[in-house]
Amino acid sequence: SSKIEVRVTPFRTPTVSMSFPLDPFLKFALSHDGGILASVEDRGKRVHLRDPLTGSTQRVLHMPHIDARMETDACTYAIFSPTSSSLVTCGHAWGRFYTWDTRSGDLLFSGGPEDHSGLDGMPSTVRSAVFSPDGKSLVPVDVGPALRVWDVATGMQIKSLQRHLGGIRDLGFNRNGTWLASLSHE
Repeated sequence: SSKIEVRVTPFRTPTVSMSFPLDPFLKFALSHDGGILASVEDRGKRVHLRDPLTGSTQRVLHMPHIDARMETDACTYAIFSPTSSSLVTCGHAWGRFYTWDTRSGDLLFSGGPEDHSGLDGMPSTVRSAVFSPDGKSLVPVDVGPALRVWDVATGMQIKSLQRHLGGIRDLGFNRNGTWLASLSHE
């Protein structure tokens, strides 16, 4: 088949179906308030912010160019903040993450290999990210051994937490944001 079908199924209204061209980068994220469906499309070069009930595109986020040849930093992962006001895209080939305003489509801030090093001082690659439950902090999941916490309001890295011997594989906050669990391959 040359198309992928996505179904958005609200529990109290009819199911909405959307079709997309077959794309190995195709990923989806649904905002916490249910008002925005983010679809990573065009081989990770664009993220469409869609109305989940109609499928219509409300805004398109274009991944930034990362070199003089105008090569685009392709996205493979997207996650909404708990307030649905921000979207983080990551899994980019150049190891960066980008934080976007979902209302305006503006790029708020980004981080990358120059902001955190992996094992042996080598650049690390951000694979995913987690927001604190209040949406004020962001912790990228990268292959490096350190946890770096970013302030979403300022776009500044505010702290570096414990270091693992191996790269971070997964993260999770508890419900009130007082604990952050991290998993690494030691």
